[in-house]
Amino acid sequence: MKWGYLFFIAAGFFCGGILFSWLIPKLLKGIDIIRLSDDHNPGTANAMKYGGVAVGLLCLAFDLAKAYLPVHFALQRLDQGDALFALVIAAPVLGHAFSPMTKFRGGKAIAALFGVCIALLPLVPSGWILAVLYIFFSTVCVIKTNAYCSAVTMALFILDMAIFHPLTPVSVGIMMSAAVVLLKHVPSLRRESCSVHPPLLLERGKELLEMKKQAK
Repeated sequence: MKWGYLFFIAAGFFCGGILFSWLIPKLLKGIDIIRLSDDHNPGTANAMKYGGVAVGLLCLAFDLAKAYLPVHFALQRLDQGDALFALVIAAPVLGHAFSPMTKFRGGKAIAALFGVCIALLPLVPSGWILAVLYIFFSTVCVIKTNAYCSAVTMALFILDMAIFHPLTPVSVGIMMSAAVVLLKHVPSLRRESCSVHPPLLLERGKELLEMKKQAK
């Protein structure tokens, strides 16, 4: 038995399962973001929306750290080439997505995925790829709603990892983690409709052109 891998898988799942974005607003503000929010998601976005920016940033830091630390320490002690290392990577994301604290319902695990990706830098540039995709679909080709933006980002992220990176336990673990995040957004996709908007700068440019035409 590979006890080291099993230890880090269990530790990662346990750490991921601590829903700081639910606990911290309850402790500091006395609010339950699961009950207050429309999507009932115990995540950073709802913590910031209902608890304020300071509380949201604190939750973000803890949600990143709880996924970063298990993978970071596992990288120093385990063989990355072992197939079980894929589960070591995915464990914190699975813990957040299916947390025992909320009867295995959990959250959407976007921050946990970022934490895992940051831990893997510079070994795999997945963190930068994920950030670029989110920025692109938030500012250049704006996809609404947030659920569709995240779903498209995750789908393209998985595709990029499958095509442009060697198939290793590390890349498989990253793809598994992103697939969990994608699946957690499916219920929201069924309730919402998707729309694609031109870049905000382009819209602003059109407004300026219209103003110049009217001035003439």
